[in-house]
Amino acid sequence: MIHFVTDVGYAFEPVSSSPVNLVNAVRFKIDTHNLTTLLGYQPNSAWNFYGGLSYQTLDTQLKISGQSMGIQADYIANMDKNSALGWLVGINYQIPEYALKTSLTYRSKIQHTPQFYEQTSSIPAIPVLNLSSAQHISIDTPQSLNLEFQSGITPRNVIYTSLRWVNWKNFKMVSPLMSRGKATPVNLVDYQKNQLSATLGLAHIFNEHWTSALDIGMDSGISNPASTLSPSDGYYSFGVGGFYNVQSNLFIAGGIKYFKLNKTKIETDQEGAGNLFGVLSSVNNNKAIAYGLKVGYRF
Repeated sequence: MIHFVTDVGYAFEPVSSSPVNLVNAVRFKIDTHNLTTLLGYQPNSAWNFYGGLSYQTLDTQLKISGQSMGIQADYIANMDKNSALGWLVGINYQIPEYALKTSLTYRSKIQHTPQFYEQTSSIPAIPVLNLSSAQHISIDTPQSLNLEFQSGITPRNVIYTSLRWVNWKNFKMVSPLMSRGKATPVNLVDYQKNQLSATLGLAHIFNEHWTSALDIGMDSGISNPASTLSPSDGYYSFGVGGFYNVQSNLFIAGGIKYFKLNKTKIETDQEGAGNLFGVLSSVNNNKAIAYGLKVGYRF
């Protein structure tokens, strides 16, 4: 089971009092669960072929608030929790005596068709700004391709790398309410290009229990202009981690990673990807720190 959550909030309050004084505020949350079952075929000790099904749930909420000429306008959207199936297939090759292992895995896109609820309102109330919609929309979570490779270079040192391609360019979330009466659909979320990321690392085996690792990484980004929910575009990273075998079938792994987030382009044009979230005039000094802990049991 894999669980992904994105929960982002942004607010600019030049006068620190009531919410009416907000010039621009955004709250966006997306929550997904993925459960994958795999079935493999191993014709010999070196090759392994595998495939399976992925069960995915998707849930999201969005609120955008803005103020102009004394009028506060709110846009609120949410969907019924939706579930759908996808599939994956892959191939693995290994030579255990050289700690060599490589795999290539393809995951299909997963199509969701949730009921999508939208509402706009204003203070003071203006009828033309108070609208609502409840329709089914189509959301395709993207297909991806993952290549992983590792090999021993000395008896206690292993080099590893991974490449990942994600088809974000075909991922869109259209607003039926905002698109009403328009020739071109209005996207709440869309991306200008696909994403490519890579990691290169070195692991050192101290003993049968302890292993440490250092890695560097990069991400190409998706080329969207800077907005309140997209203040960066890709990154470079540096990480350290450790792996401890408690028993032959039980392990604990953890690590911390620093991200230097790339400065993204600034556009004054309100049209295009991310425009509903509002453009930014400048983006500087972006960085992030991530950490994780994993406990695993081998059967």
